[in-house]
Amino acid sequence: MSGIWAVKNDEDNGQVKFQRLSTISQQVEFTEIMQSLGNDVITEPDMTLEEKIYGLAPTRTNVEKATEYMQGRLEQAFKKAGLAYEPEVKFGLGADGSLQIYGDRSDMEKVKSLFEKDTGLADDMKTFIGFADAMPQYMRMLEYQIKYENAKTDAERRALDEEYSDLFDGKDHYDTTCTFSSEGLSAQSEFIE
Repeated sequence: MSGIWAVKNDEDNGQVKFQRLSTISQQVEFTEIMQSLGNDVITEPDMTLEEKIYGLAPTRTNVEKATEYMQGRLEQAFKKAGLAYEPEVKFGLGADGSLQIYGDRSDMEKVKSLFEKDTGLADDMKTFIGFADAMPQYMRMLEYQIKYENAKTDAERRALDEEYSDLFDGKDHYDTTCTFSSEGLSAQSEFIE
């Protein structure tokens, strides 16, 4: 078993040693950090969000960077269109992959019109929702892989396969809704059976 290892300075003599991370959560966090290093969501100003995140793992760090980018895009577009950030606007993806826009606003038709006219903004929003939607499953897969590697018996491995069976059934078990308001952009994912 190889395990996940971290560098530790020995306090007594200043030597560097490798130390096995002791908990699953530490190992998941370390793996996520390592997979996010050197990744920069924002590279070129004329790139679409899809081009900016191509090849990046949907780690928390990368989704946070994409959130900052998308929030800036929304703020700029709303300001240019003369739309207030309040009341909040919610975004989701339909079963056909279409962008769903809803909220309790008197100017909701203007908000929808903004996305109909600016197809680049709409495409970026769909890409963002898909990226944010992939994060919980990705993190769950990391957790499964690390627990599986740490399992000592076949019985433990079979129990893990059962516990994490949703990862292997070919279904999307997360529904993500994004909310944009004066407080910024946030994404909430809900596990569905």
